[in-house]
Amino acid sequence: MRLVYLSISSHTRPISGDGSFLIHTRHRRHNDVRLDDDQAMALVIRGRDEENTQRTLAALERTRIKYPGKNDDEAQDVLDHIIKNWKTHKPKIASYWLVKLDSVKRKKVIDIVRGNVEAIVARVWRCRNVEHLRLTRLFNRVFNRMHNGRGQGLWNCFTTSTEFFNSDSWETNFSKSTDAVSDAELQCCRRIVRLSKDCLLIVFHFANEAKSFAEDRERSENIATFRASVGSRGYSMTSQHELPKRTCAKIFPPHSFTRPRSAASIPRPTWDQRWRTEALTSQQ
Repeated sequence: MRLVYLSISSHTRPISGDGSFLIHTRHRRHNDVRLDDDQAMALVIRGRDEENTQRTLAALERTRIKYPGKNDDEAQDVLDHIIKNWKTHKPKIASYWLVKLDSVKRKKVIDIVRGNVEAIVARVWRCRNVEHLRLTRLFNRVFNRMHNGRGQGLWNCFTTSTEFFNSDSWETNFSKSTDAVSDAELQCCRRIVRLSKDCLLIVFHFANEAKSFAEDRERSENIATFRASVGSRGYSMTSQHELPKRTCAKIFPPHSFTRPRSAASIPRPTWDQRWRTEALTSQQ
């Protein structure tokens, strides 16, 4: 009689009470731990980004557009004067921004704010290449929006309502986007729009003031040149609308016209002329 030995493997699957096999979950626990680490790292990064965004907003709030030759208070007075008399300055600013300036010059005005904002972001976030940051991408969308339409995007931010600097024309891009924008990021974008409008107003006022100064200087130079040329002729100008007597004498000399002579001013004939007249009369 031959004996048959049956070997039972020790690696059989564990069986539950109802007879079903249990799945070994050792590898799944490892994946759960790794997933928890990724979530924690994401939360840390998100918190750091929110903190840097708040710091960026605080730095933007402290930023002012510099006016050449004036301090911050004087520059703010210029802005307040333009805002107070907006109905008077509006057509001039519109003509300057939309008509007089070309696309290159309009971009230079916007780049003044863009350069300062990029410097602030690089200082706050402590990185040289800020193009990969989410906040920088949002800022670029705002800048591109203001430059589009031959400058019409920035001009649409100016309104005639009581809240002068409260326009939501550029915010439509964020409302249509699938990416959610936090309140701090939205406040940063609004501050950038405000700085861009302040920059336009200051550039306009500076250009207008420089033009007036150049016209006054040219007028003064023309008057000085004319006075120098008049003085070289032997007489000087005493008034802009009056010629001196010496000038009148040169222009109208006494012998240039005849005056009517009265009977008393006619000279009497001499004795010789009188004798000749009597002799001719007697001969006749």
